[in-house]
Amino acid sequence: YLSMAACVAMYVVCMVEEGDFLSTVINPLCGASATTLRMYGARDAVQTHRDHEYWRVATAIFVPTGLLPLTVTMLFQFWIMAPLERLYGPVRLGSVFVLTGAFGHALSAVFVPAVLGTGPTGACMGVVALDMVHRYEWNFFKNIRRHETGILLFWSLAFLLLGAFPGLDNWANVGSYLLGLPLAVFVTTCGLRRGFRLLLCCLCVPLVVWALACVTLALVFVADPLHPCQWCLAATAIDAYDWRRFGDYHAELWRAAVSAAIASAEDNRWR
Repeated sequence: YLSMAACVAMYVVCMVEEGDFLSTVINPLCGASATTLRMYGARDAVQTHRDHEYWRVATAIFVPTGLLPLTVTMLFQFWIMAPLERLYGPVRLGSVFVLTGAFGHALSAVFVPAVLGTGPTGACMGVVALDMVHRYEWNFFKNIRRHETGILLFWSLAFLLLGAFPGLDNWANVGSYLLGLPLAVFVTTCGLRRGFRLLLCCLCVPLVVWALACVTLALVFVADPLHPCQWCLAATAIDAYDWRRFGDYHAELWRAAVSAAIASAEDNRWR
């Protein structure tokens, strides 16, 4: 419930700052402008890569892109996360939510660094992975249930569809989902024998550490917003640099990143 309250509070704060709650001129998803979202913690190229504000991969989780994704994630948190919170407790579920969300935004910052990243959709995908492990108890083909499979597929497709819009991307969604699977080993209390559960933990600990280390090093030393991966952009967003009719989120961010890099190069040349 704290995550729901935080997301709603940040949306209200951003829209009060913007002054228009239902406008789609500057944001096609009925949200704040890119400038306001960056002000309140969204992940972008300039602050994250130039100013080394890597904490934005975590704060971006609680900055909703707009009313549409906020509504979808609120419904998910009410119907899926609330029962899981009662079952596993707020600490364990909250840890998965924050860790997978931050990992997803970090992975997105590596593959599509020039794309504005906000919202909890990636963190929700991590909880989808946890819910899958919870429902099937590590034995999918034996315990398959059509109704529960349909629920998981519905939410997965909903978040992947949202990932095609500005401010959201599917690199964050997929990254959060992949990290959520091994993290579920430490959260779920499925009926596994103690020896097998210990073996799974021993296998997942180095896997999680390796994934976190690789993405962190890539974020700090490899990601380059001035030379983006074109196929990475094509895989995550609808016309990533062509949203001029709706305020041009990505082009605005791209111009800011290029201008900052040019200014930095000029400063270094004259020193």
